[in-house]
Amino acid sequence: MLGPIQANAYYDGARTWGLILGAGAAKLICGGLAMLRAQPQRMLLVATFSILVLALPLALLASPAAAGALIGPVADAIGTEATLYAAAALVIAATLPIFAVRDVRELRRK
Repeated sequence: MLGPIQANAYYDGARTWGLILGAGAAKLICGGLAMLRAQPQRMLLVATFSILVLALPLALLASPAAAGALIGPVADAIGTEATLYAAAALVIAATLPIFAVRDVRELRRK
């Protein structure tokens, strides 16, 4: 919900947001195809690292945030930029503990 606001406020509006979404979809497709081809021995470990990458677009989208572009109760309370950075931090905080699970680190392809 915050992405279109940021794209409208700082970029070319809907066109830019469409390009951002298209690039995200292409990234997911290419990643999936790469994993089919690479067939990593430790798939869960690779998949968990790939989740960490999802925090990057949130943080990058937050950088040009304006105080006036607010949406939702959190954004209303702390602002768009802080909300996007908090979302990126939440992705990281939710993903890092997964590395503590031994099976994620050690499960290998048969």
